[in-house]
Amino acid sequence: MRAVRSCLVRLLVVLVAFALAAALTAGAAILFLDGDEVVAPTAPVEPTESATPATPEAANPRAARSADTLDAPGSGGRLLGTLAAGALLRIEGRSADGAWLAVTELGGDGVESPSIVTGWVPAEAVAGVGDIEALPVVDARAYRLLVETPTARPGAEATATPPGDPPDLVVREVFARENHLVVVVANEGSGDADADGVIEVSVNGGRFVRVDTGKALRPGDELERVVDGQYVQRRSRVAVTLRAWGLLEGRTDNNTFESEIAPDTFNDIEVSGVGVDPDEGHVVVEVRNNSPIPLLGEVTLTVRDAGADRGTLFSADFTLEVAAGGVSRYDLRELTGIEADSLSVTVSTDAISDADSANNTYPR
Repeated sequence: MRAVRSCLVRLLVVLVAFALAAALTAGAAILFLDGDEVVAPTAPVEPTESATPATPEAANPRAARSADTLDAPGSGGRLLGTLAAGALLRIEGRSADGAWLAVTELGGDGVESPSIVTGWVPAEAVAGVGDIEALPVVDARAYRLLVETPTARPGAEATATPPGDPPDLVVREVFARENHLVVVVANEGSGDADADGVIEVSVNGGRFVRVDTGKALRPGDELERVVDGQYVQRRSRVAVTLRAWGLLEGRTDNNTFESEIAPDTFNDIEVSGVGVDPDEGHVVVEVRNNSPIPLLGEVTLTVRDAGADRGTLFSADFTLEVAAGGVSRYDLRELTGIEADSLSVTVSTDAISDADSANNTYPR
């Protein structure tokens, strides 16, 4: 009897083992008893593809370079502030011609700061704008400063001017010195007030340029300063407009001075050489600037046969942009297969008062 019971127990163990093996092979879920707690083995998690990263938002408009923020579109606008390259911007709109954008500078967190102004910057100074023509047109007067309001350049305090006793800045004279443009600025105010703000001048409606005073201008004082980047190439009429930051003037209707000025020393260009390009075989002309200033304008090159008939072979206009003492090279690709010594080349221009026309033809 004991032997039979032992055989049954062994058979039961074998059957249980076989059942367990079959269940594991089939991947069935098995419950294990652990005291009173039932524990189920965790099913393996199927690997899933990672979520597609969110597409980053389009880059916000930023200042592509450092640029002045003006109170009106155009170079005649008054300075409100200066954008640093990379500054985050909100575009408010555009000028009627699309050349200027009205922008508000935002802080690093993209939030407008109460101390940051809205004004105009050149459209080419802003990156990430998109279709400029799709922007709304903003009235050019939207951010205008009142002439009567004293304004301070960023970082400078406005000068308190006693009522009825203000300074009055004027451009008293304009002339040439070594063909550089010189302005004379004076304080013609009647009161005992210093004109110690930042002074800037604009020539013929161009960009305003700072004039370094070096001192406060008391009533009756004047100073002479060379205007950076402004030159006298020929006799012409100029209009110089003055503006000052950090003070309230008694008058602003006398801030523009018009006068005719002429070079005080010679300006001169000459044809310094004529040759043939060794690689391409066309005629090359070199024009030298003998002036004490850089020259900008247009020249006409006329090429004639140096023989008896002096027939014109070529004539065309070219841009003149050359430093003082520099040489401009002009490639006349229309003229090939010609010996340079068989040519006579003349340069002419209305851009300067040419002091020596005898050297305008080569050979001399």
